[in-house]
Amino acid sequence: MRCEAVLVLVAVLAVAVWLGQGATRGARKIDELPNIRAWAADGSFFNYGGHAIFFRHYVRPAGRAPPRVTATYNNVLAASAPPVIAHPLFLLHGFPTSSFDWASVWEDLGDAFSSIVAPDFLGFGLSDKPHGHHYSVLEQSPQADIIEQLCAHLGYRKVHLLAHDFGDSVAQELMARYLELPATTRAAPSHSEPVTRDPNIAVSVNASRFHILSVCLLNGGLFPETHRPILVQRLLLMPAVAPIVKFFNCEMFFRASMNQVFGNLTQRTPAQIEEMWALFSHKDGAENVDLLLRYMHERVTHRERWVAALQLAGSRGVAVRLINGPLDPISGLHMTKRYEQLVSNPDVVLLDNHIGHYPQLEDPSEVVRLYLPFVRFMAQ
Repeated sequence: MRCEAVLVLVAVLAVAVWLGQGATRGARKIDELPNIRAWAADGSFFNYGGHAIFFRHYVRPAGRAPPRVTATYNNVLAASAPPVIAHPLFLLHGFPTSSFDWASVWEDLGDAFSSIVAPDFLGFGLSDKPHGHHYSVLEQSPQADIIEQLCAHLGYRKVHLLAHDFGDSVAQELMARYLELPATTRAAPSHSEPVTRDPNIAVSVNASRFHILSVCLLNGGLFPETHRPILVQRLLLMPAVAPIVKFFNCEMFFRASMNQVFGNLTQRTPAQIEEMWALFSHKDGAENVDLLLRYMHERVTHRERWVAALQLAGSRGVAVRLINGPLDPISGLHMTKRYEQLVSNPDVVLLDNHIGHYPQLEDPSEVVRLYLPFVRFMAQ
């Protein structure tokens, strides 16, 4: 391991020297990028533990008719003009990006739901990015609490979840909390098998306000044994190497890393990468990159809890669908095979073979086409 770390360190230094002093560390301000400026202008902030959390919140105008569609789920034909889905949809983004990942599907989802909500987790996007903070899914100011508190802040009690990457882990924790509620409290059928809770985990007091109606997961590390992080993520998890990687962090490195996880036919344009980098480095967020990756350790620590949530959800009345880009080197086809091994009656849909880690960006119309019949069927 020590020899491997030394070799990796030498490689990083060599690339850094090659890049030279011309490498662009900084990023354009978000108000200089029209797409980001428009996304931010339609958003709001709420206070979480003294930190400002950005979120987009769309509420469908009264009387607006949904578009006509024809689709099936479980061999049941959906109505040609389906009713608006009454309960809100929460969109949970991944690492290292932000709620802006959902911009390509925002309008179509807004046509289907009464309301949709897309927050930036603490440390991401337009939200605050405190340095030295213990970023976590469920330990010490957990990210999962942000979703519960935002739900309470907006007055919602029942929601649908659509999550990606890091957001999948947050969704798993929210499912675990929901399944811990008494059957009389949950908006789901009772079941005789109890959910085992780790007594060392402090569950949010807001959990009783939060009922999960359905969950759809895009590519993410649902199982630590099948998660394959890219090189730069592995380096950032090495305490001895992480400071050096962070020192040379720049848009060029960011672009190279992101290009690894997109399909060959769906690579991001320079302008799109610039938007991602601007949001990532906003408020000096790039300085926290190694701290934000702690969730990978949590996936190992809390594997039993989070996998149990997937395994028990269906029997507790929470339908789960997995939509996966199979070309993803991190959590693609190999992860879906493990999912099918561990989850009874798995609902797994594979996208085209050229789709990688970001389905909602690489094939947004297909993600919507595959998602809406599922959630409409669950909402009946």
